[in-house]
Amino acid sequence: DVCSSDLLRVYDQVPDAPQPPCAIVIPETIRYGQLFSGEANYRVALQVMTSAVNTNAGQEQLDALISPTGYQSIVRVLEDRSTLDGTVAMCQVTETRNYGVVGDAVRYYSAELVIDVWAA
Repeated sequence: DVCSSDLLRVYDQVPDAPQPPCAIVIPETIRYGQLFSGEANYRVALQVMTSAVNTNAGQEQLDALISPTGYQSIVRVLEDRSTLDGTVAMCQVTETRNYGVVGDAVRYYSAELVIDVWAA
């Protein structure tokens, strides 16, 4: 499935042909029994991708999306909506990793935001 806004498409599964700018939710770790209620905690990587066709524009767009501030910042949006409208107890971006260029025939600028999610 895809969710999109004016700035970004978000995929909940890895697409065959991502359409940048986009973000792909990649589950990484589930920690069971971390809370007294028995709920699990999750760690996901949000792979953010922009086009590498225009070198400067694609890299600048990626930088804006992974920045901690600014109107395009995914980090800022997640901090402002840390419960994801009540669907989780809290989520927090903990780091950015794997910044660079990915792909073969089609190349993308890419970075991953690591997000810890505590179940509601």
